[in-house]
Amino acid sequence: MKIFIVSVYYQLLSFLRIKPAVFMTIFFPVFLFCLFSVIWGMTDPAYVFWIYTGVLGMTLLNEGFFAIGPLLKEYYISGLTRYLNKMPFNFIIFFIALIFGRLLVMLILLICLSIIVCFWGLNISIEQFLWIVFGLGTGFILFSFIGLILSFASIKYTASRNITNLLQLIILFMSNTFYPLNEYNKILGTIGDILPLNPVLELMRNGTFHYSLFIWLLASIVLFYIMFKEIKFSR
Repeated sequence: MKIFIVSVYYQLLSFLRIKPAVFMTIFFPVFLFCLFSVIWGMTDPAYVFWIYTGVLGMTLLNEGFFAIGPLLKEYYISGLTRYLNKMPFNFIIFFIALIFGRLLVMLILLICLSIIVCFWGLNISIEQFLWIVFGLGTGFILFSFIGLILSFASIKYTASRNITNLLQLIILFMSNTFYPLNEYNKILGTIGDILPLNPVLELMRNGTFHYSLFIWLLASIVLFYIMFKEIKFSR
């Protein structure tokens, strides 16, 4: 347990030392929330909660896709995984500590946004807050595994980040992140409901665990496990 706690601490410390990552994960989402709330939240107070959870979902998607998979892929390419496998602690502990470190970052963002929301006059019940926290954890695990699949599926190619960027943008703007897409276009809204972000947003906004979220979770974990078993970490 001590090794795990120390690993999480150093993962968090390492993140805080990277200024661009801190800006994109904490300061930019806060700025985006304030901007959208000022533009549309003044006339529609319900939109403040919508964009509050939407910004959290956007950051979840970004962190899940780019914080875990590409990093572990880089470790594999550089041969660092071989070194980690010879450490006195299990490599899985390092992997879980990496996820928990990023989850703590998401909790920092959640706290910052929640404080701003209170000043905005929006009252969030304890039940709503707990659903949001549960949605954060569930969504981060889901998008982390999808990010791992995308990274390791193209482990021999340097252009995989471009593919991941494209998929991230498609999921982000085809979902109910910033606006209720299905109210403007039923076809695009239906496609968005198939993608993994909408069920996560639905969980945070309404406390509804949609069956498609369970399917995405199960499929991503099983698929990565199969890929992981086939990858040789003996470089």
